[in-house]
Amino acid sequence: MLYPDLICQFSDRIGKNLFIIPSSVHELLLLPADHKDEASEIRCMIREINDTQVRVEEILSY
Repeated sequence: MLYPDLICQFSDRIGKNLFIIPSSVHELLLLPADHKDEASEIRCMIREINDTQVRVEEILSY
């Protein structure tokens, strides 16, 4: 996220908008936004992962 031009270039290169998900203080996920209804699926995925895989003190947000 510190390099917005890089993210924009990546989006342009693949020809799609992106979901940008900070998954930890060290990692960022870029997912192609293929369908509008994916946002709710991604929210569910983040909640499940936070609830089952991430230590409470490391959860960034839901």
